Amino acid sequence: MGTYLDQAATDMDATMVTLTGASVMNTDTGAVVGGDGVARSVPHVAVGTMRVFMFRSLSMSGTLKVSGSRAAVVVSDGAVSITGTVDVSGDPSVPGPGGQTSGSCVGGTTTGFPGGGGGGRYQAGRSGGTGNGTAGGAGGAAISDPDLDPLTAGCRGGHTQKSITIGSPAGGGGGAIQIVSRVSITLSGDGIIDASGGGGMACSYNITTDLCGGGGGGSGGAILLEAPQVVANGAAVVISTKGGSGAAAGNRLATSAAGQDGGTGATAAPGGTNGSLAAGGAGGTATTQPVAGTNSTSANGGGGGGGTGELRVNTLSGSFNPVNGAAIRSYSSVGTLGTRQVP
Repeated sequence: MGTYLDQAATDMDATMVTLTGASVMNTDTGAVVGGDGVARSVPHVAVGTMRVFMFRSLSMSGTLKVSGSRAAVVVSDGAVSITGTVDVSGDPSVPGPGGQTSGSCVGGTTTGFPGGGGGGRYQAGRSGGTGNGTAGGAGGAAISDPDLDPLTAGCRGGHTQKSITIGSPAGGGGGAIQIVSRVSITLSGDGIIDASGGGGMACSYNITTDLCGGGGGGSGGAILLEAPQVVANGAAVVISTKGGSGAAAGNRLATSAAGQDGGTGATAAPGGTNGSLAAGGAGGTATTQPVAGTNSTSANGGGGGGGTGELRVNTLSGSFNPVNGAAIRSYSSVGTLGTRQVP
């Protein structure tokens, strides 16, 4: 990203940007809109499967929701300060930025009775539950890459499809974001980066009949932080790539049937429940594996849980030590920041 760091320092359109309130960033269009509804002029360029946004410096509070089919790369010549939530998570049926919808990491789909499989990332997703004697969708494969090169997002779970109009959508995979600063990246106050996976959904047909297996949860995504110094300071600070959970069998009349997004909490996202019907599997965390959907020999199976994603932090010292209760809820690794000689 050296070329874009240089551009962030010299491009007259790259400015010191402060985002507050409910801000949005779109990796397809390059739009950045603050919580005040005013579009910010931010130089950006599409690079492969990513979009690179260039800032002179960036201060962010409130919530920044990032969406789009490309992974997000934020490059700043100056310091980056995060005291709000950077949300690149997957949602039910909607992936985070760059979230994968095809490939070996995607949870297996089914034709109605069995549950869909959970998406994979650092961990493999777990299978959906057996339904009416038929095996559930397979869990998505693990695609671990500790240095996050290339930057690869999480993977959706597997859906169930009983007919053209009846089925259980899967959770979207968590997105991918890279933040690079020539000075520092600091998360403090209520600073959060959320790249968790989305929860699977229950059957779309709202009648009191056990109709579908549950949708599988999406896997967590990828977060790459690179700066001479990266600081995570404070009890409310969280960096999360937890997996989403699978939905229960049945339908959406039971509000508890849906799986849950991985989120930023300390525990795994629990699978959906629907009375005596098969439950969905919990999502994965840094310390626990995702859980398969519950089997049913005579009816429908629960959706499988999605695996956790990855965090990589590269600093000049090769160390990263969260302080004062800051929480890392992701598989994580640390590397030494590379240097380059500028002519």
